[in-house]
Amino acid sequence: MSELDPAELVANAGSYQDLDGNPWNGLFVRSQVQIALDSAAATGHRMNPFEVADIFGRGVLSTIMDEGAYPIVEAPDQPARTLTEQRDRLGLTIDEVARAAGLDKDVIVGAETPGTLTPVRLLERLSQNLALDENLIGLARGSGTSIALSTRLKTMLDRTGRANATLTPATVARLAEAAWVIARQVDLESRLGFSADSVLARIQPVPVEPGPGYRQGYDLARETRRVLGLGDEEPIESMRALLGEKVGIPLLTVELGQRVAGATLANGTRRGIVVNASGPTRNPWIRRITAAHELCHYLWDPDTDLAALRVDTTDTVDFGTKPTDLVEQRANAFAVEFLAPQKGLRRLAEKAGSRDEALEAISGHFGISARAAGYHLQNAHLTRKELFGEGDPVIEPADKWYTAEDFDLDWFPIKSVAYARRGRFANLVARAVERGRITADSGAVLLAVPLEEFKRGFESILGLGKRTDRPG
Repeated sequence: MSELDPAELVANAGSYQDLDGNPWNGLFVRSQVQIALDSAAATGHRMNPFEVADIFGRGVLSTIMDEGAYPIVEAPDQPARTLTEQRDRLGLTIDEVARAAGLDKDVIVGAETPGTLTPVRLLERLSQNLALDENLIGLARGSGTSIALSTRLKTMLDRTGRANATLTPATVARLAEAAWVIARQVDLESRLGFSADSVLARIQPVPVEPGPGYRQGYDLARETRRVLGLGDEEPIESMRALLGEKVGIPLLTVELGQRVAGATLANGTRRGIVVNASGPTRNPWIRRITAAHELCHYLWDPDTDLAALRVDTTDTVDFGTKPTDLVEQRANAFAVEFLAPQKGLRRLAEKAGSRDEALEAISGHFGISARAAGYHLQNAHLTRKELFGEGDPVIEPADKWYTAEDFDLDWFPIKSVAYARRGRFANLVARAVERGRITADSGAVLLAVPLEEFKRGFESILGLGKRTDRPG
């Protein structure tokens, strides 16, 4: 199969004709069954040559230019079979998927019925909410499905309605969407030429060893700070900026109910971190601890321990209980030492006149909860009796911590965009449009909003990301 250069196609679009004999506008249109040259009457998803080449290969560009279209459904029962199988893997009902995707139940039924034609934008949204690659939906050779992740989510699903249920159907659905965002964010980083996870290249997972888990956690936290170039007393101003923009680790904020604090997801070869936007983790200090806890899992847990998904509860990550699991002990210790190195903690504590004064100084300086600060202070081996005691004072985060961790979420210009798709992900989408790597139509699909709404918010989304990027 001959290949065409997408850049040359864009530059010479005017020398081609569409199927109606008019000058070609340089775009293709995707439906459920094919990709074709764009035309005025087309109603599908418009894509540019770069997108088609990235997804299907340059040879497909040649076929479309020669024949006018390229079929993308390779079996008569696709995409219905893939959609049904993935929903079953997740353990979700049609009604639950419809609510999660914001689609009518009849759309789901039709999409899962072989031979039924469904508007491609609806198929794409449904695929995204099922953690499928919407670009490949319909291809018999696969749709980017992470079977390990889907199966793990299903095993943690609990429909009893108990307050301590592991995962509710709504939480499973939101984690599935988060897994899709993680995979797509990594792809966008690559397309835009940003460097891959530099931390991963310098860190090899370490199995948990017998012995005190907190000592391992402290050691790993100090090593991680060294690799990241952080000083041994330096506070971390924003976990979102550090992980998402400096390191390139997807950090998503998702509403996960009252019990779940966060999770580490492995969607195929792509890993990411999810923290809860509701419940106790609405507090940015607790979310920072949660993100740091999950960072330990992300960087240091072997794949066998991660098992495609590790979900942590609110009482575990904010030290409400003392976990017996050494992996969780290690992650808790890692979190407090990563955010509040003991060298700096001791310096602040020695200046304090009481335990409450010490905890207030530690929390305010390093951005961690009073409970986490108390745990860390207890392990600091200080000799002054007045620094020890029971109970934690009520200390509220200053506005700067909400701004540091929430600015690109709470002030996001398109309010209908799900929390999981805001922040770094949305900014990467806008940058891809700005650089011509994807169309505005594709940008709207990725943020699950109407095209006109995406266009109205486009410049503002770009503005939210005006920070220093990692080099390509």
